[in-house]
Amino acid sequence: MYSKVLEARLAKLEANPRFGTLSGLSDAELDRQIVLGMSDMAAEWPSFGAMVTNL
Repeated sequence: MYSKVLEARLAKLEANPRFGTLSGLSDAELDRQIVLGMSDMAAEWPSFGAMVTNL
């Protein structure tokens, strides 16, 4: 019974467009997306460390 509830909740989350774009990606692709996002955020700073320090 409990697993059916979890499956229903997971299906609801996966159907949400906010979560759907990343749900089908492999771990390697998710890692690549994270690195690209962090690199993009750090682009305006002289280094990644400088960005983190200012946070």
